[in-house]
Amino acid sequence: MPIVRRALKLRTISNALVISRDSLRPTQRLEAGLSLAQRSYLQHSCLDSINRPMIASLAHTPTRLQSGGAFSIAKRRRSRLDGSSKRLADHQTFGQVKDCKTLEEAIEFVHEQLGTSTNRNLSAFWSAASHLLRKSEDSEETHLMTEKLTEIFTKTSDRLGRFHPRDLSTTSFAFAKIINHVESHVRGDERKRGDYIPVFNSLLVGEHRARRDLIFNFIASAAARSVHKFDARGLSNTIYSFALIGYPPNVQGSRPFLEIVADECLHQLNHFNMQELSNLVWSYAKLNHSHPELFGAVASRILELNPKADTTFNPQVISNILWSFTTLDEANEDLFRYIFNHIVSTNSLQAYKPQHLATIVRACVRADFYHPILFSRIADHVIETNFESFTGHAYSSLVRSYVIAGHDQSEFLHSAADTMCERDMKLFSVQSIANIIWSYATAREWCPDLFIGLISAAVDRRDEFQPQEMANLLWACATLGQTNADLFNAFVPVVKMKIEDFTAQGLSNAAWAFAVADIQNDDLNNRFLEAFIKNEDRFSVEGLSQLHQWQLWQIERVSPVQLPA
Repeated sequence: MPIVRRALKLRTISNALVISRDSLRPTQRLEAGLSLAQRSYLQHSCLDSINRPMIASLAHTPTRLQSGGAFSIAKRRRSRLDGSSKRLADHQTFGQVKDCKTLEEAIEFVHEQLGTSTNRNLSAFWSAASHLLRKSEDSEETHLMTEKLTEIFTKTSDRLGRFHPRDLSTTSFAFAKIINHVESHVRGDERKRGDYIPVFNSLLVGEHRARRDLIFNFIASAAARSVHKFDARGLSNTIYSFALIGYPPNVQGSRPFLEIVADECLHQLNHFNMQELSNLVWSYAKLNHSHPELFGAVASRILELNPKADTTFNPQVISNILWSFTTLDEANEDLFRYIFNHIVSTNSLQAYKPQHLATIVRACVRADFYHPILFSRIADHVIETNFESFTGHAYSSLVRSYVIAGHDQSEFLHSAADTMCERDMKLFSVQSIANIIWSYATAREWCPDLFIGLISAAVDRRDEFQPQEMANLLWACATLGQTNADLFNAFVPVVKMKIEDFTAQGLSNAAWAFAVADIQNDDLNNRFLEAFIKNEDRFSVEGLSQLHQWQLWQIERVSPVQLPA
């Protein structure tokens, strides 16, 4: 019996230690791990809905003692016996939340059982909410749901540090989709479906995105501690969530979070499918985080897979992979040839949207990898479909890439021009307008009706043009002999206002264009001269040649403005 008593005594001491440690106030554990800005942010109650235990967890890693030391043997046995029934209940609840038709229905369902809700149930709710928010309509119930939604968030924030990796990645992905949706509405001041936008903005974004950053830094900390427990899908979704909101996590530690995740992905890469590989490289490119070893391994992994056997190898995945590799200058010739040959081998390009096709062709150009069969196949397809569903951006991107690649594009460009003349060009972005005109000028292809429409749209929206876009537009018009005085005079005040932001090439192109158009403006000429002097060491040979022609024009016009000897 003495042995039993001693064992009981030791267990009592162990439990007392756990209680003593857990009884520490969260702010005491927080002080050592957070910056002064985060501490002051917390003290001023800016995070009233986020529990302090969640924030405190940023600086505190649960120990083995805390996670399991307080359980008795009997409790552990009951836990194992109840495990299967609990998993079944979780699965049933997940299905029920997923089946909710409205956001109100999902909130009500989860809130009713919030006291007994599991981590899996909470992650299921946020996953459902990220979809239902996009479908939500104006409702009188919104103010009634706000308090319940806040309570669900509070419960989630209290438990998030103890989520299973699968639930953590699901919640992170859901939060990112909600934030992305909310911010798109806030930027556009869209209120058509805005009842819940302010609520989610307050819960997940906060002023100056402070709440968003704190939440995702916490998620990064929690994920880093258990990264080896994530599967391929969890790793892919977690890093994708950070890329979706454009936020590289800033957490304390010996190594950056993105490096920690990359290392684990390298260990598990053989378990990734095409969709997960695409999300992975897209995320690193979106966050502008170069990792040559990871990208090289991903390229090798893709080459091992059979694209026809993997149903996730679709046009979106293909365009994302190509965009990611070219964005970080990691273009892999073997990988690109493999993907391009796969595209060419398909029976139809009908599944490829205009933006997919534009991205694919642009990737060829940026990687300096010309695939004439692919270019011809895509050109034939878009001509045959009459550029169906093409936006101004997709159109400008495609024609610009064909021109830069030097592909025989005369028929393609004229067919595209005929189709675009039927569109409202005032809906094109100013960047698209400038790129389209530049492309046709570079190819020396003259399409009068297209130019009339584009120039009219450009004049109406001249104040929106950035310096590089103005330089391209004016150079293109001068190159094709479109020296309309109304066009150039309309851009004089805009050029003067933004002239300090022009590059050296932009300055020489714009000045040369005004000379060709014979638009004499003393104030503009003096400003050009000042800008030339500031950038005198940055002009290319071609740029200097343009400046010489501009100077000859000044002499011809007996202008007092002269380049320094």
